[in-house]
Amino acid sequence: MKQPSVFNRKGTSILISLFVVFSVFILLSATIFKQANSDYQNQINLLDRQAYFSSRSAMQHFMLKYKLFPTELYDAVEISQGKNPLFDFSEFPTVDRNGVEIFEKFNDNLYIRKDKKEINADGTPKYFYMKSQRNESFIRVASYYYPIYRFLAPNIAQESQSMKYSKPQKLEDDYKANKYLYYYYKDCSNYSASDILYFQPVMQVIKAYGINNHKDFDITKTDGYPYSIKYRVKEIKIKPIHGVKTFGEEEIDVVVEGKAVNFYNKESSQIHVHSLKIVGKKEFL
Repeated sequence: MKQPSVFNRKGTSILISLFVVFSVFILLSATIFKQANSDYQNQINLLDRQAYFSSRSAMQHFMLKYKLFPTELYDAVEISQGKNPLFDFSEFPTVDRNGVEIFEKFNDNLYIRKDKKEINADGTPKYFYMKSQRNESFIRVASYYYPIYRFLAPNIAQESQSMKYSKPQKLEDDYKANKYLYYYYKDCSNYSASDILYFQPVMQVIKAYGINNHKDFDITKTDGYPYSIKYRVKEIKIKPIHGVKTFGEEEIDVVVEGKAVNFYNKESSQIHVHSLKIVGKKEFL
């Protein structure tokens, strides 16, 4: 039987060695890539969490201000719609808890509520009401002849008899009706959108100068932070209330934004929205 030559045996050994080396190389490359990808994903997850908690900081900041100044927020929301916050825009159900009608007609357009507290000593009614547009409730109009007093800008009361007391027309841009609302929430932020003016400088969390990776930051030697955290109240949206609106109530969406910037100047942004019912805590006309 013919024995394989020395050269054939060496060639086979070389091929097997190359295959083993190549397999080990592939395995090591896959492990290194997986580890690098895992580290990168952990950095992204951490950045997203920092942005999330940054947005929660904005919400907590806003809710603290709302707790201290609830009436001012209600006034700002009313003014942004052109409404006079001193007037009562409440809606009243047509029946009481027992299903009994509690309104009676006063004339073709006005109603009065059958309540002794709403009758003057001389027997005249204190308040007049009109049916809402949905006919599911009544609106206290206070003065039938002067609906424009319910609103702050001229010529915005609608012609429609069912809407002119409750829903003003859109204001012209020149009035800047949302300015009061903007000034209410603009300081619930630790930075400005332009990054030029900081509303709350003492609350800034700014990445230290010269930090380009995690090796550049030494907590014992470096002043500042290893990352930047920014938050702000982005906007307040006024929502229509479904059902009966009582006691000068409004419903809003508070939209906040949180941002985080890490060692490598990568940025993550998170938006958080919270629905809130606000009430004007005052005596209405």
